[in-house]
Amino acid sequence: MKIIITENQYRLLRRSSQIDSMIDPIMDSVYNFIQGDQTFPLDKRNFADFKQVVAFKLANDIINNESFQDEDEKITLRNQIQRYVETNYYSKMKDYFMLRAE
Repeated sequence: MKIIITENQYRLLRRSSQIDSMIDPIMDSVYNFIQGDQTFPLDKRNFADFKQVVAFKLANDIINNESFQDEDEKITLRNQIQRYVETNYYSKMKDYFMLRAE
């Protein structure tokens, strides 16, 4: 069976190893940012916000390190990376957050 990968999917899959290497430090920085000056752990209700901020920051960090000729192409790829992170790294983000949350 052949699997056909489009150019859009290939652009996203090429960044998979980059996402793997960046997600742990970004989760640390986002958790600390959301926690702010609080000395106690975040509430579990904050997970949705945490997940969205991690995906957004990760996508922006990857996109900002590259040059694009077309702004629409840049935004499309950023949105694809965000959805990819939220979908494929959901368990990793949830496990990380729940270990640190109350």
